[in-house]
Amino acid sequence: MNLIHEISFLKQKIEILEQKFAQYFMGLEKRPPLKELSEIKSQISQLIKMESNLKQQSEKFQVQTIVNRFTTYRLKWERGVRDIEEGRIKPGSGFFGGMGTSFKNSLKIEKKTEQKDSVIEKTAKQYVELSRKFLNKNYDTKAVSQMLEKKMKEIKTKMGNNIVLRVYFDGQKVKIKPVKKEDL
Repeated sequence: MNLIHEISFLKQKIEILEQKFAQYFMGLEKRPPLKELSEIKSQISQLIKMESNLKQQSEKFQVQTIVNRFTTYRLKWERGVRDIEEGRIKPGSGFFGGMGTSFKNSLKIEKKTEQKDSVIEKTAKQYVELSRKFLNKNYDTKAVSQMLEKKMKEIKTKMGNNIVLRVYFDGQKVKIKPVKKEDL
């Protein structure tokens, strides 16, 4: 069979397998299509062996593209099947960004990161303003934000998550001090 035909045939098989796994993850099928997965794995491994004999770069590129696509899908499928088998998630409960619980959790994560970013940005702006006002120094707000991002990990390991950042001028320097919310 011609290499181009074989690659297009494999693409179609991968798309069909993607649909079958999607049905399994949605809970419409009882068993994952592991037999079809192993068949395509063997065909991909044969294709990889053929790649070393290819002379044209375009053919090598097409082989690498289909191999990379399959590898990405395979890792996702295997992770999903493993999660179901180990009981971390149930089929039909919002797999891979669906509208189930994982979607709601991703919204919560986005809101938390937005709040964290706004706190860091606000603190950085206060630091830059006080530095201008008392020390006549101009700092880049982005640079201060990045510095705070790095420091926050260290601060949270020492003090926990329940902290507030205070920006103040002590007479010589502008300082940022983490304070526990209970101490306020």
